Amino acid sequence: MEYSVHRQQRVQTAETLLKYRLGENVAEQRRATGRRVLARIRDWVGHLDDEQERRILAWGAELPLMHAARHQDRMRRQREFLQLMAQRDDPARFAARLRHFLLNWEEGRDPAYDKLFNEWTIQQADLYVAVYHLLLPHQRAAVVDQVQGYIDDLTRLARRPAAQATAER
Repeated sequence: MEYSVHRQQRVQTAETLLKYRLGENVAEQRRATGRRVLARIRDWVGHLDDEQERRILAWGAELPLMHAARHQDRMRRQREFLQLMAQRDDPARFAARLRHFLLNWEEGRDPAYDKLFNEWTIQQADLYVAVYHLLLPHQRAAVVDQVQGYIDDLTRLARRPAAQATAER
């Protein structure tokens, strides 16, 4: 098991490095971020005109570069988890440690990461507000339809089993 966990971890690390261009220079990381933001917006609204795409790419490229810090933090948590798993000799003590590990996700996190994450979150929210104002009426309607679809799905999932059975009849 230990070999397969470490192998999977290496595969995921390689995929992350490729996806977020973490081995590339800052300019390439910014271009990749802009392209990911643009793809996400297209998924929600459909077709964008050239000017909308240009602006979204530029705004996305201005976001703080969060992915390397996030990757490092995830690797830290994975190392901590593997250390925890190696200490399973006493089931009661292990259960308490595991509970603490899962409930205190941010424990041991670098304060610089928290600061960067907060900046990134605020700027990303600002970007989505700016994009919404850039959208045409039919594109905004597409966003509303997407959100309503999620609302409907979550409403169905939140129903109690007896209520679901009655509603489905």
